[in-house]
Amino acid sequence: PFPPDKVEKERGIILQEVRMYRDSPGSRLSENLHQALLSRHPARLDIAGTEASVKAISRAELAACHAAFYRPSNLCLVAAGDFRMKDLLGIVREEVPSRRLPKTSHRLPAEPARPARLRISKQMEVSRPQLLMGFKAPAPARRGRELLDRRITAGLCLALLFDASADLHQALYRTGLIDEDFSSGYLSERGFAYAAVGGQTRDPRRLEKLILDGIAKAPFR
Repeated sequence: PFPPDKVEKERGIILQEVRMYRDSPGSRLSENLHQALLSRHPARLDIAGTEASVKAISRAELAACHAAFYRPSNLCLVAAGDFRMKDLLGIVREEVPSRRLPKTSHRLPAEPARPARLRISKQMEVSRPQLLMGFKAPAPARRGRELLDRRITAGLCLALLFDASADLHQALYRTGLIDEDFSSGYLSERGFAYAAVGGQTRDPRRLEKLILDGIAKAPFR
């Protein structure tokens, strides 16, 4: 399933993408945040890999990966529209092999509560410096009420602090330290979670201090 000419063509395309991401300030910012927050979770690694890792991939490794993960036991089918269930299941039975294969699984290493590093800085050619601050949180349940509650609570807290109408956001904006690029968000995945806030700023260190001071004074801490 992996002709040599197509493998080499795709390898060249991915190498170009890796170089492009390495030259993108936004991509480097997100990558550095994951490197700082996460110690063991694979999310700390760039999903595109490195030039060395892309060059080293063999056709045999591609075939082994395909056989391990691209199989019916790992398939999740979602369908919507005007159709009859029996017709849909008939198509599935025709297209998907009926041979049962063991389902693969991932064992993720336990992620420590503390960040791996407190700060990562990178010098790049940009019009304005950028700051991205992350706040590591305990990993929530993979699904269910706990996950929903955590996401709603985190979203509300971030909105109360950093939405455009929030007092802290207004104060930061009046100083000229932030602009419309400033934003916040919460991410929770299997094995890790964090809140992040940041954007372009003329003085990253001062903005960092004011954000931490504002969080410390928040009435809902």
